Amino acid sequence: MTPAELAAQLHHLRRALRPTFFLGGVLVALVEVTILAATFRAYPLNRYDPNALTWYVVSSFACCVPILVWYLMLRQLLARFAPKCERCGHAVTLLERDRILSTGRCPKCGSAIVAVGSNGA
Repeated sequence: MTPAELAAQLHHLRRALRPTFFLGGVLVALVEVTILAATFRAYPLNRYDPNALTWYVVSSFACCVPILVWYLMLRQLLARFAPKCERCGHAVTLLERDRILSTGRCPKCGSAIVAVGSNGA
């Protein structure tokens, strides 16, 4: 693979991840605010209720579900669109781009991914 091909695949990965990352983040925040607002409206902090602690714990765990779903969606997109090492199957991410382009090697197994010194043409 040439450096230009790797850069093009990583650009395609960025375009695929961007809507899910930002829109998913906003939706997760809205769902969590809704869950917490409903919980604190039903069980305010200033009055004693024996069931309040139970519902605070339940709402805290309910807030973990949208985060988990969002994380799994991002992982699925990463697995689908990220370029992979032919030897070990490691998905190349945007954070590893500069290191891979400079060395031409997979950060996990060390095999050649990009032809170093090629001009991309």
